[in-house]
Amino acid sequence: MFIIPTVLYAFWQYGWYCLGRSRLDCMRNMTKYLYHKNIVFSKLFQNMSIAINILSKEEIELLYSYNEHVPFTLNELYDIQIIMDDLNIHSGKDKIILTSPLPCKSGMISVVYYATMGEQDIVIKVKRPNITIQLLEGLNEFKRLIQWIQYLPYLYEFDLLTIYHENTTDMINQVDFKNEINNLISIQHNFKNIKYVVIPTVYPIFTSLNDNIIVMERLIGNKLQDISINTRLYEQYILLLFKLTIKSLLYDGCYHGDLHTGNIIFLSEEEPKIGLIDFGIIGRITRESQNNFYNFMKASLLDKDFDKASYIVTTHMLHPPSNYNELSLLTKQTILKDIINILKNTELTGTFDIQFMYNLNHVLYKHKLSLDRDFCKIQLSMLISFSVTDVLCKKCDNTFIHYFSQALVEFFNDELNLE
Repeated sequence: MFIIPTVLYAFWQYGWYCLGRSRLDCMRNMTKYLYHKNIVFSKLFQNMSIAINILSKEEIELLYSYNEHVPFTLNELYDIQIIMDDLNIHSGKDKIILTSPLPCKSGMISVVYYATMGEQDIVIKVKRPNITIQLLEGLNEFKRLIQWIQYLPYLYEFDLLTIYHENTTDMINQVDFKNEINNLISIQHNFKNIKYVVIPTVYPIFTSLNDNIIVMERLIGNKLQDISINTRLYEQYILLLFKLTIKSLLYDGCYHGDLHTGNIIFLSEEEPKIGLIDFGIIGRITRESQNNFYNFMKASLLDKDFDKASYIVTTHMLHPPSNYNELSLLTKQTILKDIINILKNTELTGTFDIQFMYNLNHVLYKHKLSLDRDFCKIQLSMLISFSVTDVLCKKCDNTFIHYFSQALVEFFNDELNLE
């Protein structure tokens, strides 16, 4: 009873779009529809839409607004006081005292409470009851929907089932709190000597007692909208965010997979630092992909050698490579020329954003090509985090490309900012 009504509703919204309704309004209506069917659907819709680069920045923000502030009623949640009493009896740690019996944040997977443990401010992340069953049921229904629509015009180009399976793994991992703790510890190790990145201390003992919760240090700072109005401060935070991204991708091969504004805390304006939270999704890429990505960024952003950057894309970043190799010389030259024009336009506008990704994919899809999966993962991660830096860049005197290029140069000249 989900597939046919959903397909009909999607066509209904498409009809209104053809009659002049804005795409953003149609997206809002579609998201509301999916959200009320099952909150899992709207999250999957968000992840897959971003993964295939069909959204504008405003549409990405719309989807995040739905999925990062999920309504709840208290009778839908675990009794937090019972959980606290049990932990206080068995953990051997200082007594946990809730700041409020009401959650301060609510997402699709969990709700979050503020508390103290001795003199330490902490957060307690509590899984929603039955979310695993709800998630698996939603994933199965969504898969059947994709099997219906994947051959429709335009959509068949995107290899939706592959993207679905990649997102399925990530979403299932999000409900495994032991996995999230391991992710946090891994990222914390990678940044242990980096003075400008703060990862909260986690207390695995509590999750070993109750695998529906995570207890960790509370990072107290500002959200994006609360930063003091100060151009110099904006520029410092921009460079730190870019360096964080560069280190994760080019040095560690391991990166935060959901680095949107809700998961970034801006700390210590006197000595700016970036705090990261929510490690349900992390991504990993191979050393070969790291090298290819570095060479592409260096050629396009630092050296302004767009011919070389275009060549790197076509020789190292396409899937399947056999499809490209079988094209005629004239077609290959056309693709190279189109990519060069996209890169030149990026340089002129000073932006490296959703439009760049969309234009690049559009050129490839015309020839039944796509970017390889590692580069797509990098794209997705960067698009999410760049939506934050884009806001800050617009408040400063220089362009996105200027600051990213500056961060690249500084990163490789400062010995990774080791203390």
